[in-house]
Amino acid sequence: MLQEKDRIIAIQDQKAAAETKAAQHEVRIEAMQQELERQAKELQQARQAAAQAQKEAKAKQERLAHASLWQRITGNW
Repeated sequence: MLQEKDRIIAIQDQKAAAETKAAQHEVRIEAMQQELERQAKELQQARQAAAQAQKEAKAKQERLAHASLWQRITGNW
């Protein structure tokens, strides 16, 4: 009977340890998901900025292609 109680106590201790570990893992997972979301948002912003810069460079290149020689020399195009 005493051995059975000891075994039950040991199993309960193992269960408590497993539950604690699971809770810690859930907290880590949540933190990782938040970091992933932050990085995805940052990546989206960087892509938008790059697309905008590319659009501006293309517009500048087109203005330069249509500029007269004098406009090119003076930089007023």
